[in-house]
Amino acid sequence: EDKTKRIFVCVRLRPFIDEDGSTTLGSDSCAQVSNDGRTIMLVRDSLSTFDKPKSFSFDRVFDYHCTQAEVYRESMKNIVENVIDGFNGTAIVYGQTGTGKTFTMFGSDKLYGISHLAINDIFIAVEKRKSESNLQS
Repeated sequence: EDKTKRIFVCVRLRPFIDEDGSTTLGSDSCAQVSNDGRTIMLVRDSLSTFDKPKSFSFDRVFDYHCTQAEVYRESMKNIVENVIDGFNGTAIVYGQTGTGKTFTMFGSDKLYGISHLAINDIFIAVEKRKSESNLQS
C-alpha cells in the first residue's frame, strides 16, 4: 500500500475531566473502542436518543488510555516522514469545542503534542541528512 497517497481518518476519545481538574479514564463513557482499534461503538446511556448501539469505523480509534506519542506515531509520523522525503502532508483536526483538539496538537508543559513531536522529527532528519552530507564530502 502506497502511504504517500492516502487519507487517514482517526478519532481520539478524550478522558473525562473532573471539576477538580483530574481525569477519569472513561469511567462513565457512552463510547467503547473495538479490540482492533478501528471501530467506536456508542452505547445507550441515560442521555441517549437512540434505541440500540451504533458503531462507526475509522482507520484508527484511540481510546482514553492512548498517549500523545502513540497518537503521533500511529497517525502523523508517516506523514512527517513523507514530508521529509518531499511529499505534501496535511493534518486536519476537527471536532466540537472542548474535545481535546488543542491538547492533542500542542499538548502541555509535560506532555508534548503531535505538532511538537513532528517538528522534533523534522529537525532530527535535517541534522541526520547534514551529517550524512558531511561524511560524503
